[in-house]
Amino acid sequence: MLWTINSTLVPGYGQYSDMNVFMKGYSFLQLSHINNSDYLTKKQKEEIRDFFFWHFLYTHPVNEETLEAFSFRGQDLFYSDANVKVSDYFRLYHDFYIERYSSYKDKLEVKPQDIEQFKYLTLDLIKVIEGKSKKLKLPDDEELSIILNYVNNIDFFLKSYYSDRESIFRLLKNALLRSDEDSYQNYIFSVFIQNYVCYILNFDFDEMKYLVDYFNEDIDTYNNIIKRIHSDAIFIDRLVYLKKVDVLSYDTFFMALDENRKR
Repeated sequence: MLWTINSTLVPGYGQYSDMNVFMKGYSFLQLSHINNSDYLTKKQKEEIRDFFFWHFLYTHPVNEETLEAFSFRGQDLFYSDANVKVSDYFRLYHDFYIERYSSYKDKLEVKPQDIEQFKYLTLDLIKVIEGKSKKLKLPDDEELSIILNYVNNIDFFLKSYYSDRESIFRLLKNALLRSDEDSYQNYIFSVFIQNYVCYILNFDFDEMKYLVDYFNEDIDTYNNIIKRIHSDAIFIDRLVYLKKVDVLSYDTFFMALDENRKR
């Protein structure tokens, strides 16, 4: 768990490494946003927080035991089996080696002051996961200022979507057309489309029908959007499983996928 929290990247192990890198960073970013939302209900915040934390661990990846070993109580993250707050455990963990440094110095490559800094960093990262820190924001970019307003402010995105869905879909289309592989713009598009999945479809999959209707006469763009939803992350697969979505009722949503992904 300590390694998972402090690692900004995930181990490379094949074709899904890039997807996991994106999903872990995305989940960490969203964990910092949820508690700042005034639009989401308490129940929705807890549901989506658990969803993102599960993916934060899953995409590192961790083993099954670790994946199911932690839970939230209020805003505090607990190691369930030992009934201990994760922040308290890691504070004591680092303090143990600081206070007993003379006994372990031959096995350690760092000084006590380094361990102290590691402790503060770890505790700060846990605060982000628990939603106790200021929300993180993606860097400004003049050309991306409009879409970044939606990406960096979940309440603004949600209010805008439910008041004018078509404006969000237009922005989605324009962002897709302007996205370019390995560019910051491409990354922002990925975050934007996954926000649609996690904050809109996650709470009401029937919202997909508005997307289908809007792109009814622009099938190529629609298919490309659906492919990106699935190729950037597995969030959609997970929510279909958790919500027991009847995929046969949304054939227009899944028709854009290749045969392997459909199965």
